[in-house]
Formats: sequence, structure tokens, C-alpha cells
Amino acid sequence: MWVPPAYSPLTLRAMVQGVLAGAGARAELEGSLREWYGADRALAAASGTQALQLALKAALGQAGGDATVALPAYTCYDVASAAVWAGAPVVFYDLDPLTLGPEPESLRRAAGKAGVLVVANLFGFPLDWDLIREVADARGIPVVEDAAQGLGAEWKGRPAGTMGDLSILSFGRGKGWTGGSGGAVLARERFGESLPRELPPGPASKAREGAKAGAVWVLARPSLYGIPARVPALGLGETHYRAPTEPRAISPFAAGLALAGRDRSLAEVEVRRRKAALLRERLTGDPAELALPEPLEQGRSGDLRLPVLIPGGGREHPRLGLYASYPRPLPELEPLQPLMARMDPCPGARRLARELITAPTHSRSGSVEEHVLRWLAAEGESEPEVSGS
Repeated sequence: MWVPPAYSPLTLRAMVQGVLAGAGARAELEGSLREWYGADRALAAASGTQALQLALKAALGQAGGDATVALPAYTCYDVASAAVWAGAPVVFYDLDPLTLGPEPESLRRAAGKAGVLVVANLFGFPLDWDLIREVADARGIPVVEDAAQGLGAEWKGRPAGTMGDLSILSFGRGKGWTGGSGGAVLARERFGESLPRELPPGPASKAREGAKAGAVWVLARPSLYGIPARVPALGLGETHYRAPTEPRAISPFAAGLALAGRDRSLAEVEVRRRKAALLRERLTGDPAELALPEPLEQGRSGDLRLPVLIPGGGREHPRLGLYASYPRPLPELEPLQPLMARMDPCPGARRLARELITAPTHSRSGSVEEHVLRWLAAEGESEPEVSGS
């Protein structure tokens, strides 16, 4: 058995709805997103990265064309891709490895040099929006909320995706709520004026999209996931920087699939929370000196994956869905080098790159908890035998 590292629930019925979706599916999705997330405008793009590109352009348009963008020093590489597309100077702030949120003093220093602030929910962890708003309001700068991994995350009862001046959602296959692809930018108040009225259509084919979604639906089963996982060329579980592409509109198929799958995706959040709670309870106080990042007390995590810090790193086990996360902090990515202003050291980001490993929490992970616990706790030298459905 091979456990997929992440899983977004799909059904045959939802895929049929995607295939049958017409040209109005995008407008229907955008209208629903405005209602669900309290946005003045919603624009659905072909990917979450493209949505972030549009958000950065809109924020920079309000802040001034030469404004600097403050980015978390450790997050998804797609954030770096969007920043490269925007072409603005960047500075970085550090993260607290035990909350996965901004380190307060580092955030204040970076915001003092910036005209736009980007924050991101890593693995569904909540962010301290009291701190973020305090810092941003003191400088009068807009906040771009990257909630691509944030389904289920909350701060004081408010869901991720509702708190930025511009907020980003992703409907990628591993983000918890899927359209197979796609994303959206949500704008509030004056920031909606800086978004384009329309996006050019993408070249997507319903037949090709439907086939890809069907393959994901079938191969996400642990009994079958080992087939693609054994093909090195597919690079499953690997993290690479991807060059940005020009924004396009979400396809009707992806819009229809996202609409059809929202309720099931929200139900999956509860499954992930239960599994993450079990793993946290069993790993707390482990003799191997593991460190478990914990969600902030006034927040709630969507537990897209369970983050664990392991001294020395090196505890990957792909068959169990255990993977090291982003292998380098953003400041070390070559495409960002020409945009970087002078920056402070970011030891938290370096620690996360060195020690962070993530474990699956989704419903397709079956009953692998004991295997995961034994492997992470390093109770034996040999690899555990893995069985299950």
C-alpha cells in the first residue's frame, strides 16, 4: 500500500457535473465565492498561482508601482513564482517554526520596508490576524492572504480566505478542495477595481480534464497510488519551482467540479482534524524529541497535513505519505535573487527547510497511524511493513 501525501475528495457525480458544466459555470462559481467569503469581487483563474499573480498586481497598483512586497521566507514555491511574475522588489520575514505563522519582530521589520504584505496558511494552520492587521495598518499597506492551503483554517471563528484585502484560493488536486485545477482571487473594497474585468480563456479540453480528474480519482486509492508513485518522471511528492505563466480564466470543467465538490471537501476537513488530533496526542512527549507545531489558541487548523519537526531531518517514507516539505527557504531560490532587497537572517525558515516533514491526515490514509507513529518515533531501524486498504 502507498498512501497519497494529500487528497481532495472527488466523486463520479461531481466529475459528471464538471463535464456537463457550460460557459456560465465560471460566473456561478465567482458569485458563490463572493457570498461564501464576503468579497466584493471574485475572479476565477486557471490556477491558484495565477490568482496570486493577479492579487499582487492589484495590490501593487494600489500601493504604487515601485512598492516592495514582503513575503514569508518559507512557504510554497508558487508564491515565489507569482512574485517573479509581478517583478516587484521583495523582502522576507521569518516564521515561528512552532506555529508556522509570522515571527512578530521579523514581520514588523519587513513590513517597515514594504508596500504590500503577503501571508500564507501553511498546511491549513491559522494565522494571527490581530498581529497581521496591527502591522499592516500601522504602515497603511494592503495584505494579500494566500489561503491556497487554508481550507478549514480559522482565526477567532473567521475562515481563512475572508480576512485579506485580497485573498487567494486554490482548487488544485492537493489543496483540500479541488476542481482538478484552478484558483480564485477575492477582492474587498477598492482592490476589486484593480482586477481585470475578464481573463482570456485557457486552452483546456473537457475530455483531457475529465480524464485527468478520473485518473486522480482512481489512483488516489492506496492500493493503486503506488503505480504512479513508482514512476520517477512524474515526480510525485517532489517540490520544484515552476516559472509563471500568463493568467487565464478557469475552465468550465474546473469551475463545475469545484462547485460540485465543496460540501464534500468541508466534510473531509473534519476527518483530517480527527486524524491530526490522534497523531498529535500520540506524538506529544515522544522520546525521539520530535517537535510538533501547534495551531494558535485562538485559531483552528484545517490540518491539510500534519507538520512534524525532526532534529536532523531525513525521515521521509513515501509509502506512508511522509515527505519532507519545501527543501529550501524562498530567499535561496535563484529566480528571486534579482528581486531581493537586503534581508535579515531567517533562522526559523532555515530550520523548517532542514527539519520539517509532513504526515497525511486525509480519509484515504486508512489506518496507517501506527505505522506513521512508529516511523516518526524511530522505534526501529527497519522500515515498517505497511498493510491496509
